[in-house]
Amino acid sequence: MGIVFSAACSLSLTLPLYSNGSGLVSCAALAFPLGVLVFVVLSLLARFSFKPGECERSRNGGTRLFAFAAVSFIAIWVVLGLAPLYPGCFSTDSIDILKMVSGMPFESDHFRYDTLNNHHPAAYVFLIYIIYNACMLFGFSQATSAAIVAFAHLFVLALCCGFIVRKVSELFLRPALTLACFAFLLWDPLLVWYSVTVWKDVVFSGLFACFALLLVDIKVNPKQYAAHLLRGGRAAHSVGLLSASKQRVHCRYRDHGDIRFCGIS
Repeated sequence: MGIVFSAACSLSLTLPLYSNGSGLVSCAALAFPLGVLVFVVLSLLARFSFKPGECERSRNGGTRLFAFAAVSFIAIWVVLGLAPLYPGCFSTDSIDILKMVSGMPFESDHFRYDTLNNHHPAAYVFLIYIIYNACMLFGFSQATSAAIVAFAHLFVLALCCGFIVRKVSELFLRPALTLACFAFLLWDPLLVWYSVTVWKDVVFSGLFACFALLLVDIKVNPKQYAAHLLRGGRAAHSVGLLSASKQRVHCRYRDHGDIRFCGIS
């Protein structure tokens, strides 16, 4: 699994260079040492950081850590992101979707914007439609409605990052590493901007990271998950969530989502 992931990681970083005109030999020469480096790092993390026998004891305070981290992300990102960038960050894609859900003409000569296509997934557009039109129904202005749409993205990403902090704490059992992860996610300026950007990528990437960490948790603690599964406990719900999200939930919020989830599985 580690070899496959390392190869996939190195190829994901080098194949775009080949598609942009770089030579195949130079791309392969870069991909091989990069894959080896990723594999070595993963092996060291698995050997010296994960402690399967102690992970279960670390889960008792996990809910409080998740809640604290998620609330902290929401508070900081609202103050540093949404407030100064009000009503949020909107690209051409975002504006076209807002036009789409508000009934305004959005077609153009560019193939990406001519229809409701794979570039604008139906599930994501429908989610924006519900939030935006509900705000308009309650009498909010267009700017306020757009800001609430941006806050919805911030809220989902905050929950996902809170889950990441919790899983890092449970898997590594290193308070310093947990604090570093929390501080990085909280204060990274790019993530602050990203949290209030109305893109499908915000929702998908957060859910994708959570999905990946759940897979790592199952890999590191298979006996605990198997025991819970036999009793119909947490693992039964987690495995069901993994299967559902991989098949038809998370993938609906990003084009090529099925390929990405199947790859990491």
